[in-house]
Amino acid sequence: MIELPPPIPQLDPPAAPAKFARAGLWMGLVTILLCVWFVLSQGGNHSHEKSEVIEPNPLTNLLARYLIGSKELLQGTPAWNSQSAQQLSASLKQHARAPADQFRSELVCAVLEDRRPGEILLKEIAEREPALKQDADFVVSLSVSTEDPSASQWQWFEARHGWVARLAQAQAMQWPQPQWDQLKAEATATMVTFGGASLFGFAAFIGGIALLVILISRWRKGRIRPALQGANPKQAHALIEAFAIYLFGYTVVIMLLHWFLPTLPNLLYYAVALAFVGIGIFWPRWRGLSREQWIETMGWHRGHGVLKEMGIGLLGWVAGLPLLLAAASLAPVISRWTGADPTHPIVQEITQPGLARWGIIALAVIWAPLVEETMFRGLLFPGLSAGKRWLLGSVLSAFIFAVIHPQGWAGVPAIMAIAITLSTLRLLRGSLIAPMTAHALNNGMVCGLLLFAL
Repeated sequence: MIELPPPIPQLDPPAAPAKFARAGLWMGLVTILLCVWFVLSQGGNHSHEKSEVIEPNPLTNLLARYLIGSKELLQGTPAWNSQSAQQLSASLKQHARAPADQFRSELVCAVLEDRRPGEILLKEIAEREPALKQDADFVVSLSVSTEDPSASQWQWFEARHGWVARLAQAQAMQWPQPQWDQLKAEATATMVTFGGASLFGFAAFIGGIALLVILISRWRKGRIRPALQGANPKQAHALIEAFAIYLFGYTVVIMLLHWFLPTLPNLLYYAVALAFVGIGIFWPRWRGLSREQWIETMGWHRGHGVLKEMGIGLLGWVAGLPLLLAAASLAPVISRWTGADPTHPIVQEITQPGLARWGIIALAVIWAPLVEETMFRGLLFPGLSAGKRWLLGSVLSAFIFAVIHPQGWAGVPAIMAIAITLSTLRLLRGSLIAPMTAHALNNGMVCGLLLFAL
């Protein structure tokens, strides 16, 4: 049985209102809106693939591996025939919106259907996207040229199309069985990983529904009450101001540095970002909150014990899965409207070998939960919820959280669902430990799935 703590007593307001509190509140809100507009205007919520740059799309490569793995498992069984191959091809083409992905999907479909890539189709794609003309000519030459391409040519092709290029090479060069077996083993591993993840997701979904039923029942009986008492309206200005400072530094300042000083070491960018995080954390203290008010309002306390709060964070993440999956189901519809896939640069980075991969994972699983929960659920959510306007604060903070992430508009509903779950955990527990745990678990599951699939 889940036991929730009693409400934290309403914190006393500062002895005297801070100077320019109302002006600071409005300046903070305007700054937040301008930062969001700035991020969106710079393409932070659009497709990541530019027409001038052709580079592998990790999602397309993963889907290609999944489909080839499906063919490998089904081949030789009554379930595999020309119609099933065409169904797999159709599912791939449905996700290929950018010309480069349409080009890659044709290469994969050729292997699925045991045929050569369609020369006319490849040339039509190259006409729409001139950057692919050399790629199309290269593939077409494989059927007509009597000389095998050099190793450097294949390296160039793989640098642009990733695993799909290796698949095309295996088909064109008629790789011997050991090399084909390696390629098929990679595809099968991806297929099995996603199959296992689907079973786990279904079980977690059922568990989440059960937890939601229990929570709603206890709420209706009055056994669940907010542990977070909303910031006093006279304190909200300090929280909004602090979040605005953080967001301005994390978006506008960092982007300007990339524009005007692109050769700066990456560590310097992180140092600047960390400086704005520090200012945001301590700003409410400087604006008049007592130490006790500062700690309680931002959720920097142990709650009812670190381990118990972490356990509640785990259960909260599971309880939020039905909302997350329902929101994620809207992604294909929004993708068709906008033409952008709900992807994240971390997917590109995590496919790269070496220490950089583990650095990205550390940022996603450690840095992001600590910093983003402190800023969004420690500052923004309580600030917007002043006077116990929980629903308004939760939805607005979730929207801001979603649109500044680079997944694109198709990813906004799912990210908002995650953010609302995290805000609810903050509301019910008071401490940030539970939402930090749920945030780390969510990012860790995504990173783990990508690593296993690759």
